[in-house]
Amino acid sequence: MTLRPRAVPDLPKAKVPAESTNLAASSSSWSCPAEAIPILATPPIFRIPAELRLDFYALALLVDDSDLRLLQTCKQINMEARPILYQRPLTLTSQAQFFELVQRSDPVDLLRIHDVTLHLTDISLSSLLDGFAGITAWALYQQELERLDRAFRTISGLRRLVLRPPAVNHSQLLRGMYLSFLGLIPQHHPSLQNLVIEDNKDLLNKVPSLRDLPNVHFTITTDSTPDRKQTCSRSPTVKVEVEENEEDLLADPTLPEDSGLVDRKAKTKKPAKSPKQARWYASLRHKYDQVSQDDGGEEMIERTLPYH
Repeated sequence: MTLRPRAVPDLPKAKVPAESTNLAASSSSWSCPAEAIPILATPPIFRIPAELRLDFYALALLVDDSDLRLLQTCKQINMEARPILYQRPLTLTSQAQFFELVQRSDPVDLLRIHDVTLHLTDISLSSLLDGFAGITAWALYQQELERLDRAFRTISGLRRLVLRPPAVNHSQLLRGMYLSFLGLIPQHHPSLQNLVIEDNKDLLNKVPSLRDLPNVHFTITTDSTPDRKQTCSRSPTVKVEVEENEEDLLADPTLPEDSGLVDRKAKTKKPAKSPKQARWYASLRHKYDQVSQDDGGEEMIERTLPYH
């Protein structure tokens, strides 16, 4: 017996309305007009060479009343014009702000910095209260000076520097850090075109290497000021490393009265010095002689630095 497949009956064809047939025919021949198609045209500023665009950015950003919202126009303008910001004159209110700028900036962008106004400030001595062995105020000022030195090495393209000394300058160590920093400027920026120091002109006698720069200007031309006389006092020079009871040691009647290290009112009769007091007094006398020879001790920090 042979099995044969059953024949499948033909299904009736669905009738397509005449309206749909006419619609399909008309849609195949329909075309969108050219003016209805959106075209992403290139902005006119991007049709000019990139070198000319950089000149336009500089003209727009390197002026006093520039509008930085230009950088928010589009991503490409932001990328192209952002390096121009580093060519603007920078005003830094402290060396801490300067350190932050160096840390968060690309080294290539730091080379674009040409004009800086830096206001030096005193450092924080709060770490002396932490009780770490071996840390002294002297070491803290030396570390700050070394950080300044490293930071200024990163802006080798500097052309103009306006330097403002600390507003309150009654610490001899702060004075030493300030003068030592001035001595580092001719070493790392010999081609500095313009240096403006908002200080007394007699700094040339303290830092002779400033004469090697082509243009050095001082905003104070008098020979001496009341503030400068106070900063040249020797009294705060050695007290930073006192480990004994200052009241007992500094009240020693054998200290010279003209040394500036003893308060005459604090003098009281004390017993003979112990061996520990004698060693401390000998060290104090040696430091006082160094201060006298160095005319106030302004360069005491400089002698401890490895690059001096």
